[in-house]
This record gives sequence, structure tokens and C-alpha cells, in this order.
Amino acid sequence: MKNRYQTVIVGAGKITTDQHLPALARSERFDAVAIVDPRPVDTVIPRFATIDELLARLQIDAVVIATPPQVREELALTALRAGCHVMLEKPPSLTSAGAQRLDAQCSPGQSLFAAWHSREAAMVSRAAAWLKDRTVASGRVVWHEDAHVWHPGQLWLWAPGGFGVFDPAINAISILITILPMPVATSKALFEVPVNQELPIGAAVELVSGGARIILDLNFRAQGAPRWTIELATTDGGRLELSDGGRILQLDDEPQQVGMDAEYDGLYRRFAALIDTGTSDVDTRPLDIVADAFRVARHVSVPEFQP
Repeated sequence: MKNRYQTVIVGAGKITTDQHLPALARSERFDAVAIVDPRPVDTVIPRFATIDELLARLQIDAVVIATPPQVREELALTALRAGCHVMLEKPPSLTSAGAQRLDAQCSPGQSLFAAWHSREAAMVSRAAAWLKDRTVASGRVVWHEDAHVWHPGQLWLWAPGGFGVFDPAINAISILITILPMPVATSKALFEVPVNQELPIGAAVELVSGGARIILDLNFRAQGAPRWTIELATTDGGRLELSDGGRILQLDDEPQQVGMDAEYDGLYRRFAALIDTGTSDVDTRPLDIVADAFRVARHVSVPEFQP
């Protein structure tokens, strides 16, 4: 077991700048030694245009795939075949079968990590512990944000494979799967699709978990501050609210519990633990729920949207 892992990030977009590089700089187990991106990048670490070029030049332990999802699978396959451990930004691939293909490529002792970052939000584990022995009666999820603020000019979000409003909303789904004591399934959905785009900018989705109905209210054109809230009621009269994407927890009438925003620090701790033990974590359930929503959805057209 190594003390530190030499690590490369593939993809130099907003999530790399905002989250991965700062988390790696704080990490006690990973050293960011290069970035792979075909475009010029303002960075103090070396840049390579392709992953093949990088692998021919450097000895690497771990590769983080932070590209748009349309190209993640083939890049991850290249890294796995070179013997690297791999972390995949969410979603891990376009399909569950694609993620399983990657998992099957792993050699004994090689780690593959499908990194659902919102599960590392400060209050998610406490919410799960509170719900463990309770029965959920109903729930509502509000996931509203402005695509112009959070994904400016990112045309890939609206092309096939880009997920549209489900790019942020799959974070809520990953949290629900983690905290709910019963499995989650998709029941029905209504998609709002801009006339000039291929994927929804808004959606109403009904999920079921045990006997509970949980309604997802998703909006990718919301103005002002984002709203990332999960509200659940239990059959014993209990009430849970996770807000700010899982950083703030309200249980019944108790004072709010507020945690630090350190999701990506948690991801890298989890990745290190997987590598240390030679194991993988490839959970495709959030991807399956989104895929099922696309299967059952009724579509309505809404005015055009320019990314």
C-alpha cells in the first residue's frame, strides 16, 4: 500500500477547477501531477492533450475522469487497461451496462469508483441514521438552479447523453437512495423540453419507496439562489429536511444541524480507502432511476433555451 498516489485529472472544466484540484491540494493521499485536456489550460501542473500521450510519458497510480459523460467510458477503459485506479465523476457512464463494462475490466486489486459526490454532503449519513428504523410516508424534493450560473455555455448538457436537468437532479436521487430505508423506483414523469434542445430543462417525477410517494420538482432555469432541498415525512409524525444539497439537516422541531461543505474531500478519502483495500464501488442505481424516468415520461414543449 502506497502512502501517496500519483494522480491525473482528465478534463479541465469547471468541476475540476472548482472542486477536484482544491480537494487534491488538501489531500494527504493524492498528488495531482498532470491534467489531460486537448485545450490550453492555465495550470501549474503539466498538461497533456490525450490520455495516451500522458500514459506514454508518466507513471500514474490513479486517474480521475471529469469530462462530459459522453466520453467517460472510453477514457476510463484506457486508464483501466493501463493498470490505473479510476474515479468517475457522476454519472459514471451513459448507461448502467457501460458502468458494468468498466467494472468487468478491473483486474484483481484494481479500484473503480463511481463518485456520487452529494452522498458525501455533511448531513447525509445523519439523515440515513435517523430514518433507519422509521417508515417514510411521503416526500418532496426541490432541485432548482440556474444552468447559466452552474453550467455556462456547456452545450454537451443538452445533447444526447448530457442529461439536461438530471445532471444536477441525479445528485438528489443519489442522496435519496442513500438515506431511504427502502428501495427507490420511478413511477411517472413529465418532462419540459425546450423547442431547440433535446433534453428536459424541467421535470416532475414521481418516485416510490415502500408505500411512500416522493415527488421531484426539478428546474434548471430557476432565477436567484439555488434550492436543493429534500423533505420527508414519516408515519410516526416525524419530519426531516435536508437543505443546501445535504449540508443542513432539520429533524422535527430541533435546531438545525449545519455541516461543512467538504464533499470532494470525502470523495478522495473514500477513493483512497478503496485503493488501499483493492476494492471498487460502482453503484448504478441513480443512473437506473433517471433512465426509467426517460422511459415513462410524457414530454411537453417549452420556449427555447440558449446555454
